[in-house]
Amino acid sequence: MTVKEFFETYWRYYLLLEKDLLSTKRYIEIDEYNGKAYSTEYSKQYQAIGSEIDVFCKEFCKVIDNAFDGDKIQHYCKTITDNVIDFSTTKIFVKDWSKEICPWEDWNYKVQTNKKGIQKVSSNNPKWWTLYNKVKHQRTTKLSSYNNIPFYKYANQENVIKALGALYILEMACLELIKEKETKACGEKCCYEYEKSALFSLDTQEKSAFYQRYIYI
Repeated sequence: MTVKEFFETYWRYYLLLEKDLLSTKRYIEIDEYNGKAYSTEYSKQYQAIGSEIDVFCKEFCKVIDNAFDGDKIQHYCKTITDNVIDFSTTKIFVKDWSKEICPWEDWNYKVQTNKKGIQKVSSNNPKWWTLYNKVKHQRTTKLSSYNNIPFYKYANQENVIKALGALYILEMACLELIKEKETKACGEKCCYEYEKSALFSLDTQEKSAFYQRYIYI
């Protein structure tokens, strides 16, 4: 994947997902106090973001390793956390919340070998990812371990923001790797203009609503 392909294929779609979330501010403010507010619109966005995370994780892993052929979250976890330093501890600043979050916190894996010598990878996943799958596959199910609340009620503002923030971190990490590879290939640093996220920042000092919309890399 080239930088140009990244922006045209993935970052453009990320911005559409982000703008969909920001459009809900017409009805309910993006605020920590509204974190548990749920709706069918949030459910739609949660599933769209989760699906894109699945798609992009696979592409990111292929950027890391051309031979990658996994298709599960645990496979993504191993490849990404093995190759991106401190990925699971990366924090981002949520501008509307005026605070940091760590969407991939505690994302890790373990490898077990069975009696036949076959290795199996399993992963410890973020709660928002587990709930995304519950909303997708068990929407009306109630479990005592989840306070007997039907899973569709977990399609709330907090989980949607965490999921989108997780996608943002994935894309920024992948972009850095693509830039590095492209720079080595062409022998000079290439510059691109692109629209920044209106909701997240890797720079926690960027707290003003009047942020620079475009940056050069």
